[in-house]
Amino acid sequence: MNNFKTIIVNLLLFWIFLLPWQTRWIYQTNEISNHFSESTSLFVYGTEILLGIILFLSIVYFGFSIIQQKTKSIPKRSSILFLGGIGGIFLTSILLGPNKELASQKTVWYIMATGFFLLLVALKPRITQIMKSFVGATIIQGILAIQQFISQEVWASKWLGMANQLPNVLGTPVIEINGERIMRVFGSLPHPNILGGVLAVGIVFIIALLVKEKSKQWQYILYTGLFLNTAALFMSASRSATLALFIALFGYYIYSSNQFVSMRPILNKTLGIVVLIFVIFSIFNYNYTTARLDETNRLEQKSVNDRVEQYYEAWQVWGNNWLTGTGPGNYITVLTKIKPNQNVWDYQPVHNIYVIIILEFGLLIIPFLTLVWLLKNKLNLKLISIKNENSVAFRMALLSLFVIGLFDHYLITMYVGIMLGAMVLAGNVEAHKSGE
Repeated sequence: MNNFKTIIVNLLLFWIFLLPWQTRWIYQTNEISNHFSESTSLFVYGTEILLGIILFLSIVYFGFSIIQQKTKSIPKRSSILFLGGIGGIFLTSILLGPNKELASQKTVWYIMATGFFLLLVALKPRITQIMKSFVGATIIQGILAIQQFISQEVWASKWLGMANQLPNVLGTPVIEINGERIMRVFGSLPHPNILGGVLAVGIVFIIALLVKEKSKQWQYILYTGLFLNTAALFMSASRSATLALFIALFGYYIYSSNQFVSMRPILNKTLGIVVLIFVIFSIFNYNYTTARLDETNRLEQKSVNDRVEQYYEAWQVWGNNWLTGTGPGNYITVLTKIKPNQNVWDYQPVHNIYVIIILEFGLLIIPFLTLVWLLKNKLNLKLISIKNENSVAFRMALLSLFVIGLFDHYLITMYVGIMLGAMVLAGNVEAHKSGE
């Protein structure tokens, strides 16, 4: 059985490494204003299938473990009732939503993310293994992003889940400089902001790994990853991810001033490298940087105005669906009915995950959160007490996602964001149990 567990853990780590790749089967393509609509189409990710296989193997493993050990590790009746209550809330939200297929797809993602979270907590893989797997994935994303910035093109690959992106195509995220459109980078992810969030978490993990790493070879790899991630983060021009990273670095300094003084030399070096890269790239790409910070820039004004408008739209959506919400994944569907005949890129979720959760579930969010809280207590899932550098890293990663959630929506609207959140949350439960 130990070998079986090792296989499952290795598959989980491999799955984390593959997470940024968006290979998928789109089995129902939907359009808005004659353009493909990401928010209303139905698809299955390759990593989603792999995670399903891992969850199935885990059920078999835990089933045999219970039988062989003749333990009484059968869930208590109260836990089953809590889970049933949560399932009932989701079912109600699905049935009352305008698009039941979209609601079902989103609910499956929530279920799989919960399974992934519980597996990390139950199997207790070494925290350094989780961080190394994710950092390895981000290094590849950094290389890909830099290539995209130089070529100003995202090449299409259905096998890698990448759509062609060009700066002269409307809807592509760009920085406008004196009428010239400079494309922001994607990596293999659906949007530059998502790439930025992934890279920011990767940098947070690199810091913790550098503190403990003794091998010069691995230190070299980690510093290379730090350079690539930071450069790619700059090229993504994601303000929310950049802000989240610097707040996380500030949080690191707070912990290093008290409990973990040994982290300070690495922190100083990391901060120096990050700031130096941003300064150098800003000097050589002066217009790119200033355009993103220029409130009078046409696209930046539009971005700010759009985000303010999204809150007005959210209020309209709430007024029509305050009791049971729009249903999981149905925000855009409801918005197209309130604001018809717009371009596909004009339909965006409000850039705040906390508002979206309330809009999707309405007042059902109150019993839902109550049941989740009670279930958390029954399963004895407590937020970590900071006992080592790894637990600091996952706490800072959680802080990063909290900040990003205030300014962006992908952590709750997109598959990769939901899974990223599940991994960071699990680390905040697991790290204090497995300090490796």
